[in-house]
Amino acid sequence: MAERSALGGRRRPERDDALSLIKRLSRPLSVAGVNSLCMRVSCAALVLVLSSVGVGGAATVIPDGRTIEPVGFTIPVEGFASAEALSPDGKWLAVLAQDGGAIDVLSTGTSQLRERLAVASAGGLTWTSDALFVSRGYSGTIARYAYDAIASKASPVFAKQIDLQVDVGLINGIAEDPVTHRIAVARTAKQEIVVFDNETGGVLARHPVNGQPYRVGFLGTTLIATLYNSDRVEAWRDGAGDAVDIVTGPHPTQLLIDGDRAFVANADGHDVVAIDETSLKVARRFDLALAANAPPGQTPAGMALSDDRSTLFVAESGFNDVAVVDIASGRLRGRIPT
Repeated sequence: MAERSALGGRRRPERDDALSLIKRLSRPLSVAGVNSLCMRVSCAALVLVLSSVGVGGAATVIPDGRTIEPVGFTIPVEGFASAEALSPDGKWLAVLAQDGGAIDVLSTGTSQLRERLAVASAGGLTWTSDALFVSRGYSGTIARYAYDAIASKASPVFAKQIDLQVDVGLINGIAEDPVTHRIAVARTAKQEIVVFDNETGGVLARHPVNGQPYRVGFLGTTLIATLYNSDRVEAWRDGAGDAVDIVTGPHPTQLLIDGDRAFVANADGHDVVAIDETSLKVARRFDLALAANAPPGQTPAGMALSDDRSTLFVAESGFNDVAVVDIASGRLRGRIPT
């Protein structure tokens, strides 16, 4: 079936390639697998494309008028779903709904809403082995919910803990060091990264940055932060000392850490870069542009990896699609419309 865009044009061949790619995956995507793939892709509602549960040959019309095959389905959540976090055991997907002042928690097994946490002014979240952390915008507050994986059967079991508190001012990204269980948070308005002791709530370190930090993460023992009003990220080896500047491209926002590499999406560019843990330099650049010297507007954003770490999925907010990139060759294999 030929797909037509909102302007009446035929579907680009790369979209056909992407749909064929989904069908040819060596292990078909289950609901849990697609939830994992989409966990960092922001959208008003989660639209999932399934190969293993699609109705044979059926197609569905997505909001902009394009059709997609195999048929997918939509999971309604509260308004302005801007971030997601998968539980470490893979059973639940937490969706941050800013307009609704809530965290919606979906079952990856049934794709049903199983819990809703009221969290006003939420701006970022991360799910560790034993807790869900939510940064709360301009309040300077980090809400903590202890997570009991063993007791979580039909629904996730949370217990509210005492909030962590920094000075009032916009905060965004939050991450945990899986080894030391330190918690890092990006204080966007105050241009600093604050590192907490999760057990005591005490501040362990404050790192001033040369820009507005958006997302943070731990690349091995190195703390790294994207500065979204710049063309670079900053990193601190062993979480201390002077920052290392790493030029990535215009408007770096989303951050995805996988083993010894960190992927950074340049929102005002047309690419994603991979930073090497040892050298703290850009080791790879994945070009997503449709043409040379293309204007801004493609907006690479949320990212996820396939289970075998060979394929990178990049949400392109300006295109309403997900780019599919072969990491070994750097080749763009297609785009999945959303």
